[in-house]
Amino acid sequence: MKFQISNFRMKKSLKALTYSILAIIIGINLIAFNHAYRFTHFSDSHSEKTKKPEELSLPEKIGVLFWGASVPKPKNKKSPEAPFETIYFEGNGQLEGWLIPAENDNGVVILFHGYASSKSSLLPYAAEFNKLGYSAFLVDLSGNGGSAGQTTTLGFRESRDVAAAFALMKNRFPEDKLVLFGVSMGAVSIMKAVADFDISPDQIIIESPFGSMRDAVYQRFSAMNVPAFPFADLLLFYGGLQSGFNAFAHRPVEYARSISAKTLLSHGAKDRRVSRAEIDEIFENLAGEKQLAVFENSGHEVFLKKDSTAWVAVVSSFLAGLSKKTPLKN
Repeated sequence: MKFQISNFRMKKSLKALTYSILAIIIGINLIAFNHAYRFTHFSDSHSEKTKKPEELSLPEKIGVLFWGASVPKPKNKKSPEAPFETIYFEGNGQLEGWLIPAENDNGVVILFHGYASSKSSLLPYAAEFNKLGYSAFLVDLSGNGGSAGQTTTLGFRESRDVAAAFALMKNRFPEDKLVLFGVSMGAVSIMKAVADFDISPDQIIIESPFGSMRDAVYQRFSAMNVPAFPFADLLLFYGGLQSGFNAFAHRPVEYARSISAKTLLSHGAKDRRVSRAEIDEIFENLAGEKQLAVFENSGHEVFLKKDSTAWVAVVSSFLAGLSKKTPLKN
């Protein structure tokens, strides 16, 4: 009799343990699903944006881990001070761009912003390119700023926006030198566009691109000082599932192999979002003439903030290496 009671209690305990484990697994998956959705689907523009991972307090980190980050659709915070033209065109939905002409005619730089940002964040760069004699075409990637949509795929579908913007400027300025410039997600969008679409920019400037989507998510957890495995991989899986693409296969380090245009790859030495190892691997895989610049005072940010003099020197020298009338060397 005692054996039967003991056996019954053991079965009951095992059953309770099984249910507990199942509940934990389901809970983790639900949290990951919600995280992925909130990371790739912008909330109402009136909601407050969650702080950067490294700026969160412990209670805030716990809250973000359970409920996900709040990322309102980015707005353009200011307009160009110089005369400009607003242009609407079709990419991955209707896109909005600002064309800021330069007094000289050295060519056109097409600029793309980073994650949860907008083209107004690129205005400091545009001003510098104008000084160098280049017109600047600043583009809101789909889901951001004045462009249609409320979602992001961190450069996967945004690559269509890059291809559309390039085709637009190529048609409008057929004889001009065309340069693609991108920051973080914008850089990744450029890399995928060159790999997947028939576009041939004269030069490319990419700043702080991540090596892979998996690297980007893992680095985000690292910035919060939180273990990434297995939660980061679940977030990747559900994010790709929700957006209709394989997030694990989103690898700029591989797109680099298709880039034969002369390329300047830049990295902030204090960057906590993109590792130097990722940058080095991308640089190694670039197929054409290439240059690597590391800005010692900068992190994952606009390099003009802390390394303005160095940035202008590097970029002006790079651009001067291929004049408007110089044919592209393969």
